[in-house]
Amino acid sequence: MNDYMLKMKDEIEARLKSEAWNLSIAHEVLQRVEIKKEKNIFRWSIASVVTAFVFLLLFAFNVYFYFTNTTVSEYNLYSYSSASSLIGEISEVDLVINEVFPMR
Repeated sequence: MNDYMLKMKDEIEARLKSEAWNLSIAHEVLQRVEIKKEKNIFRWSIASVVTAFVFLLLFAFNVYFYFTNTTVSEYNLYSYSSASSLIGEISEVDLVINEVFPMR
């Protein structure tokens, strides 16, 4: 048992003194850091693609239901153009909107 401990101690000392071993450790560390960076980039790119897909899907459903809905619904009642066409005259809401958005 003592013989193995001495061999292990000698190997450790030899590797600590060796320049090649230091470079191989540095290479391994840099390689691991690079792999972590690539994994992070991949994860964030997948997350951004999924987010864009969800927004595109929501937009497509919104456009589809807007054009297929011919009756006056809650969505149409709360939109500005539908409300102003139902009123038919200039109201306080129109005046406030014109003050806030003069170039509309």
